[in-house]
Amino acid sequence: MQQSIIFKTLLVLAGVIVFIFITSGYLFVQNDKELIERIRDYNLNSAIKALDYRLEISLKNNQGQMQDMTNMIGKNTSLFLLNFDIDGLKDSLIFDMKREGVKAIKVWDSSMNELFLLALKEDNKIIFKNILPEYYNDYIPLKKSISHNEDGVEKKIGEITLYYDESLIINYINELKKNTMDEINNFDTAINNKLLESNIIKLYIAIGFLITILVVSTILLIIFVNTPLKRLKIGLDDFFLFLQGKKQSPEEIILNTRDEFGQMANSLNKNILVSARLHEEIRELNTNLEKKVAHRTQELANINKEVQDSIDYASTIQRSFLKNPAIIKERFNDSLVIWQPRDKVGGDLYIFEETTEGVLFGVVDCTGHSVPGGFMTMLAGSIIKKLANVLSNNPAKLLSELNIAIKQQLNQEGKDALSDDGLDMGLCFINKENTILRYAGAKMDLIYFKESLQQDKSHQPDININPLNIIKSNKQSIGYKRSKSDYEYTNHEIHIEKSESFYLYSDGITDQTGGNKNFPYGNKKFKKLLLSIQEKTMAEQETIILKTLKEYQGDNERRDDITIIGFKL
Repeated sequence: MQQSIIFKTLLVLAGVIVFIFITSGYLFVQNDKELIERIRDYNLNSAIKALDYRLEISLKNNQGQMQDMTNMIGKNTSLFLLNFDIDGLKDSLIFDMKREGVKAIKVWDSSMNELFLLALKEDNKIIFKNILPEYYNDYIPLKKSISHNEDGVEKKIGEITLYYDESLIINYINELKKNTMDEINNFDTAINNKLLESNIIKLYIAIGFLITILVVSTILLIIFVNTPLKRLKIGLDDFFLFLQGKKQSPEEIILNTRDEFGQMANSLNKNILVSARLHEEIRELNTNLEKKVAHRTQELANINKEVQDSIDYASTIQRSFLKNPAIIKERFNDSLVIWQPRDKVGGDLYIFEETTEGVLFGVVDCTGHSVPGGFMTMLAGSIIKKLANVLSNNPAKLLSELNIAIKQQLNQEGKDALSDDGLDMGLCFINKENTILRYAGAKMDLIYFKESLQQDKSHQPDININPLNIIKSNKQSIGYKRSKSDYEYTNHEIHIEKSESFYLYSDGITDQTGGNKNFPYGNKKFKKLLLSIQEKTMAEQETIILKTLKEYQGDNERRDDITIIGFKL
């Protein structure tokens, strides 16, 4: 008859556990003090629930008062914010900050998207700072929009954030809880002293039962589990030594019992014999597989090298398509050309074509970057070169014709087109006498500066009072499915005065993230940079721009291709 070790162990343990529970149950029933403990728990829970409810009501009332205060501050702040009256707002906030529990009041100016005023309470003193300390985030924030009625329409001009501390209320209620628990515990101490003798007896009995269970379980495990497991382990270790090639053949596991371990030993012995035969076959298969893997790895390496070589060659072709900056400097002595694709192949392109009438130059920002962007630049560049032969002095007409050509070449005339690619572009024509500049753009503005700036050497120039001029481009891109085929772009003509600086650039530099807040560099900041370096030569400007970009980018990855063209006349 089969003898089950699990049955043996469970049978003995069940008998011991049943004996322990019967004895313990009898002792617990005899202990008439249990009722007192239940009464104590009930009283304690009731008191805690009442105090928790009181805390909840107090916090709600306090939050309501704070919200009313926040709403009132929001109404009173609109005039200060509209008039930019910081001193008046400070006086008003000092009064509001005296309220107990108020830790900070922050006023945000939505029109300028910046902090207007920040009042803090530190060591019971009211101070004003520009940055909210990090630990103030542990307080409760309440927000209220600041609005202004303009022509009957409510317009949001800012936001109030009030930070308040609930710890005074919470600490007060917690102190009441502590006092209540202390009183109940003091009452229970007297009763518990009388129960001590009974509990000691229960402890001794429990320890005795526990020791008995441990001793019996240990003996059973040694007899019925530990010994068979050791034999199985020795047999398996011997088999693994065979698999490792340290033994010629595995030995049989000898365990002559009729329980689960005996059945396991018989099953292992059968599997060991089968595994020994398979081991040799697997060893041969592994050898062949390693050879195949090595061969396939080499094939993949060769394919990868071919792809990289193709991309490198594509980069060479694209660079050869661009005019050498030295040729541009022959026409414009004081000029800069920055062309930095994000990858080896880029989606940006700069144009420089000389004709009998003058010079055509511009910047092209195609869809995407890397290889797809490179294909677009080659397509767009080829079409532009062809159109420049007949339309060099009419940038707007050239853009319109380029729009039609791109849509036709990519079959993007209908809604069912497979692709939706295109480009943004700024294009300028300058006559041979350098007296007239004619510009047209598709979502790419032309920036230029005049020498009329009388700059105070002790101050940086203010972008609001500088000779910065912007010629806005048309708002339609070129070539996309949504771009209208019959769209006509606009020419803008400038009579050039001496010492004027002109710039065209793609959005790669303005979209580049970096700085302390990891924000995009932005158009406004780039225009300020250009303004600040107007007294420099274009070569010096190029160095400053690249250095500024590198410092702002920091450890961030390059987001897009960057192209900038600038020249002085």
